[in-house]
Amino acid sequence: MFAKAVDLNTASNQGIFDVYAGLTASGYDLANPDRAGKICDVLMTENWSQQILQYFGFTRIQDGRVNPYWPRASILTSVSLLIDRLPVATHLALIREHLSAMRNLSPAGVDKAMIQWASDLPKQTEVIRTVRMYAKAWEQYQQAIQSEISENGVRYQQEMLTAQGRFCVLLPPHFSSLPPQLITILNPLQADALTDVVNVRGRVYVVTSHLRTESCMHELIHILLDPWLRIWEERISTRVALLDLVYDRMTHLTYAWDHSVASWMNVFSETLVRVLTVLISDDRYPGQLSEIDDLVQQGFAYALPIAETISAMGKEQSLSDEWLEQCLWTCAKYAKQIR
Repeated sequence: MFAKAVDLNTASNQGIFDVYAGLTASGYDLANPDRAGKICDVLMTENWSQQILQYFGFTRIQDGRVNPYWPRASILTSVSLLIDRLPVATHLALIREHLSAMRNLSPAGVDKAMIQWASDLPKQTEVIRTVRMYAKAWEQYQQAIQSEISENGVRYQQEMLTAQGRFCVLLPPHFSSLPPQLITILNPLQADALTDVVNVRGRVYVVTSHLRTESCMHELIHILLDPWLRIWEERISTRVALLDLVYDRMTHLTYAWDHSVASWMNVFSETLVRVLTVLISDDRYPGQLSEIDDLVQQGFAYALPIAETISAMGKEQSLSDEWLEQCLWTCAKYAKQIR
């Protein structure tokens, strides 16, 4: 199923480099120095204009969230891939439609001013490509990517095929839809722990600092589950009160933004996908149980009842309508017990 359906490429992308060159210039310092240290050193020798510093500095939100660059850095990544090689006249409408459709963003954060800011990205990247140290930094960026591919590319491809096979075993028969084309883009300038996913015109781009099977599979599971979560939304929304238990922690992690159904759907979706990512990992039962407990400790309290109901109902009923009803009931029971 997956081996034929997913075209997995690993490459650099100059548009992504441009975004992160601007972010680095403006103070983004989350990259792994072992991967990006030389690139950052080159970029920071440049005398950057106030225009670039102010534009990319806007991405940082200082309100105590765990990732101060979410969601604005990810918005720029999305926009870079969305409008690549398309006429400027189409940019504004495309960006508005794309951002409005992103279910993991607060609707309040996608206003007219944000869309206008994002649409100015091409003007900023034009400036970035004219700076004195651009060519040297771009060369070192590509070298870092090629080094990662040489060291870990074969292992990554093999692990992806194995993980996909384990996921197929877990899936019930009704999950037969094929995933879109999947492309891995390496970006050593971003934080190791973060992954951006952009779904554009039948292709899904996974942007990550290095080759991580778990991260890529996590995003692939998101993509495959999304149509079902849309079908299940009405039923999941009846349990929106369950958000209260995890709200503070989920807000800090930026998976929740208010007490709305949309916010609860995002929290439930992320928790479910994290559980499934654990269940298809190499670890057997004791290790998986420990990883589920780690999720609970991080704030994903419903990871435990979700994992228990998936395991209890077996392949034929896992991720079915019956499973969903049992899962939501178990989550509600769990919430009462620990309050």
